[in-house]
This record gives sequence, structure tokens and C-alpha cells, in this order.
Amino acid sequence: MVQDLTAQELHSLDPDVLLEEALHDDRVLRLVNDAVHIKRQHISAWLGVDADEDVATLDPKAPIADIVEALAYEGFTPNWFLAYHYAGEEVNLVRFHYDPDLYPEQPFRQLHVRIFANGTLEAHEEASALMHKGPHIREESFDRDVGTEAVATILEDAGIDVDPIAS
Repeated sequence: MVQDLTAQELHSLDPDVLLEEALHDDRVLRLVNDAVHIKRQHISAWLGVDADEDVATLDPKAPIADIVEALAYEGFTPNWFLAYHYAGEEVNLVRFHYDPDLYPEQPFRQLHVRIFANGTLEAHEEASALMHKGPHIREESFDRDVGTEAVATILEDAGIDVDPIAS
């Protein structure tokens, strides 16, 4: 590991060697992930992004770990790099898919799930944040009902009872 380098020594280092070294030491990647997660919270607070109490759409009857596991088996992965952080949010997951028949203008889609500390969750289907950045931010094809129904079905199929939350 490269340590205690002078400015001249640092300038002479090969960036490819440093990157290779960083990739073999996951502490660097974990530090980057943590830094992005913290910054995401600060940016969301600065923008005034805050979940209203009625944003949750489902109340699964299982521990958060069980909900995350059920969704992970269905292809959901952490989404901390790409999403705002809502107050009380504990878990943020996304599953990407492609649907050119239903959405010819924005065929790259995502099913996005936020799980809150009280165990409730919010789900929605929308344009992919990776492939359709502007439409995603403008919520041009955002659909909470479709997302909620899809996630409720996934959880029920996994044996997790789910109660809808009236909006």
C-alpha cells in the first residue's frame, strides 16, 4: 500500500497501479460508498427532499432483513448512488428492466423501493435514472400504483403478508 508520499513521489505514481491496488483493497471502495451515502443525505436535505408521512404504500408484515432478502432474490440491488434520501429511509433498492412496448420513448425502466425504519415501504416504477436522466428527474412516467402492485406481488409470492396503506 502506498503511504506517506511526498508531493513529488505522488506525482510520479502510475494511476493504473494505484487503481489496481485500490480495487484489491475493498476498504477504499467501502469508503467511497460511505462518502457517497453521506453526501446523498446532505444533498437531499439541501434540496428539501423529504418523504411525507403518506408516501409509504405498503406495510409488509416481516422484518426489514426478510423484505430485503425477498427482493434481492428477485434481482433488486442497493441504489444509494442514484437516489435521493428520504427521512427515515433505511433501505433503497432498485431493479432495472427493459420495456419498449409499453414505453417506446423511455424503454429502460426501474422498479424502485424505499424501506423505512418503521418497516413500511414505498415502491414505484419509472424511467431508469441511468439511461433516461431528464425524464427520470422530471418523473415523466413515474407510476407508484404499478410499482406498489409489483412489489406487493413479489413479497406475497415470497410468503410475506403485505397490507396496503391508504393514501
